[in-house]
Amino acid sequence: MSTEGQAAPSAEMTKLGATGPTRVDNVTRYLDAAGLGVLKSGMITADHVIAWEKHITQQTTQGGASSSTAHRAPPDTGGIPGYANMSFAQRRFEQDRRAGKFR
Repeated sequence: MSTEGQAAPSAEMTKLGATGPTRVDNVTRYLDAAGLGVLKSGMITADHVIAWEKHITQQTTQGGASSSTAHRAPPDTGGIPGYANMSFAQRRFEQDRRAGKFR
């Protein structure tokens, strides 16, 4: 962010929260790496930093959505141990036993 006056930049940095300096540093590093360092002087307000962060996210994720496991089915914990190594008769017996047919 520009440093013309100290009151304005500190107020804008406050809007970015506790990680404001890191966020600004990340954006300026991106601009430098992309050969766009000349645009750093136009980053004056917190809104500019936020807009650049959105742009960087779009560029780095190529528009892909983030992944979430929130609605996936939980793993099946009711499996029969050793099922893969059992004969047909052993599998059937264990299935029937779990269904309550044998005790």
